Amino acid sequence: MKLNHLIPSTFSARVRMQVYAKGIDIELNHVHFPVEEDYRRRTGTGKVPSLEVEGYTLIESTAIAEYLEDLGQGRSLRPTAPLERAKMRQLVQICDHYIAPHLLHFIMAMVRGSHDPAVLRDAGPKLMAGLQLLESRLEGQSHAVGSQLSLADCAIVPNLVYVTGFLPLLGMPEPLRDCPRLARYFDAIASEPAAAKVIEEMRSFGG
Repeated sequence: MKLNHLIPSTFSARVRMQVYAKGIDIELNHVHFPVEEDYRRRTGTGKVPSLEVEGYTLIESTAIAEYLEDLGQGRSLRPTAPLERAKMRQLVQICDHYIAPHLLHFIMAMVRGSHDPAVLRDAGPKLMAGLQLLESRLEGQSHAVGSQLSLADCAIVPNLVYVTGFLPLLGMPEPLRDCPRLARYFDAIASEPAAAKVIEEMRSFGG
């Protein structure tokens, strides 16, 4: 298997965190942009991550994550109880629909080196609403669901790397000020080796 990824991509990072936690033997291929035409053709989108397995290129991080769990290798990152598993998926969906789209505006501003106040004015309130929704659905102190690492943690951690590390540079000095439980969670989850590794990778990328 080969995982095509980009280190600063939150969607790539969630799959890498899963791979690290499970100890899966997999080739990691860092994709450079602009992507080659062959990669765009194989994926249909040119986006990361993608997983090459059995002659097939699987796209979309949620599909990749579920496939890696279905393999049954390493520790399971899905709770066993149906409701707990549903809570895990709920948190992943909150990241994908209520946080990532608004966070993307800040990421693109950072890439452009722009400090346009319109980004903070327009995307800031929507991002904060997403973070507050996420906080309201967190149940554990050091893990998103229960007391074990799950796919929810893999989705949340990369987003919080940007929220805590880069938003202050774009005019949001205390992004988790109104989300104290989320701030404590992020401090605690960093003790998980897989989370710590992804956090360090994302923060160190590009120097």
